[in-house]
Amino acid sequence: MTTAISSPVQVELEAEHAEERALLERVLASRHFSKSGLLSRFLRYICERSLTGGENALTEHHIGVHVFGRPDGYDSSADNIVRNYARQLRNRLDDYYREEGQSELLRLEVPRGGYKPVFVRLEMDFISELADDHALDVIPTPIAMAPARRSRSWPVVVLSLFVFALLVTVGVLLRSRANAVTAASSPMHGFWSSVFRPDRDTVIVTADSGFGTLQDVLGRRFSLADYTSLKVGNLSLAGPEKYVANDLASQRYTSMTDLETAVAFSHLQEVVPTRLAIRFARDLRMEDLKDDNVILLGSAYTNPWAELFEKNLAFEIVEDAGAHSWKVVNLHPAAGEAKLYQGERDGASHKTYARVAWVPNLDRTGHVLMLQGLDMAGTQAAAQSLLHSTALMDVWRQSKSCSTPDASFEVLIGTTSIGSNAGTIQVLATRHSC
Repeated sequence: MTTAISSPVQVELEAEHAEERALLERVLASRHFSKSGLLSRFLRYICERSLTGGENALTEHHIGVHVFGRPDGYDSSADNIVRNYARQLRNRLDDYYREEGQSELLRLEVPRGGYKPVFVRLEMDFISELADDHALDVIPTPIAMAPARRSRSWPVVVLSLFVFALLVTVGVLLRSRANAVTAASSPMHGFWSSVFRPDRDTVIVTADSGFGTLQDVLGRRFSLADYTSLKVGNLSLAGPEKYVANDLASQRYTSMTDLETAVAFSHLQEVVPTRLAIRFARDLRMEDLKDDNVILLGSAYTNPWAELFEKNLAFEIVEDAGAHSWKVVNLHPAAGEAKLYQGERDGASHKTYARVAWVPNLDRTGHVLMLQGLDMAGTQAAAQSLLHSTALMDVWRQSKSCSTPDASFEVLIGTTSIGSNAGTIQVLATRHSC
């Protein structure tokens, strides 16, 4: 009987892989990954592929199919779900090493520009040598050591200091000017600092306009459960209706209002670029609503994820099938408030309404900001109330006065739609919860 003997190189590689897999398990068990099944599956998949020699298959298309369930023929250049979640994955790894994993000597990284994980060992000897080198750098050098060199370089030193001071002054002035412009367009600095945080991802979710049109075409209303499992083949359609429905269900359609709002939010001075993601409603996952801050644009009709948070809200957006329009029902009217706010559709100028809600996310570790208009002008008014208006300043101050971190508020806004653009914004009713 022949006994296979492992070579020293093979034994060393197996030991390294065991250590890397142990690190992977610690990362996946951390609070940054334990509640995120999708990110955990993403990280485990690329690590196992890499450790078993299958790193050549770690392409965007391959990951989209095997991790995110995309069909084999999907176009990764048009569907950026892998890139979007890869950014979040890198952020979570950074969070792990800043907190639970700060004593780890083996680092797991996913360099930008690809999806191949890299394991980097931090040797203690190297760290000690680096610290010693830095210590030597800060030892002051006596002036008497090189008087001739000092005299020759003195004009250069003075000139360098002058140029440096000038550049710093110009930079400060430019930054102050930029901040002043941004602050002028975003008076609710305190609020946006709570939305965009360096220790948490923020996801902006644009509505699925095609989904709303699909419901109109079919004359049916779909729930969030229907939306997450929507397949045109299950709709029992035939003829031209089938092709229209297939297009609406498979393509990505959203409104210009949502795109403009997402861009405006992404340019706020409070944004932490590395922690911001913009996703189409169809690319969102339930776990995103558990640990992240999320901005949902559109009502449940075009952004079904709103359904998860609407049951506890005071202002209910419902369809008025008879009038072919939408309306807001005030479930518990306070003194001076109306019971019903009826939206209008006819005419170049008409009344419309919107709801702005700031509510805890599913795990109550962050918040969800909901901007929901009865039409595009309503959604635009909701965004403008936070971007360019001081209308909600008192609402935010009152919410901040609560002693609980998961305080919430809800605001009903009225405006006039003029050519699908919002006019003057009026706060009609507010609610707070501490």
